[in-house]
Amino acid sequence: MAHIRRKFVDVLQSQALAVSEAAIPRIAELYAVEKGARGLQPEERVRLHQSRSKSLPDDLEIWTTE
Repeated sequence: MAHIRRKFVDVLQSQALAVSEAAIPRIAELYAVEKGARGLQPEERVRLHQSRSKSLPDDLEIWTTE
């Protein structure tokens, strides 16, 4: 996701497109889940990812396609 986020940041800085402005917070949701998972046991990390971040990449793909 870091590579995808970087591309949106580059576009935002060079062209200030609304799509980039909207995409960055969506990607930040994934980063927030990862931040919350730090220090958890592997089983807890899996549960957290399944409950909070499993659908985020799919939602981002659908959003960008629309």
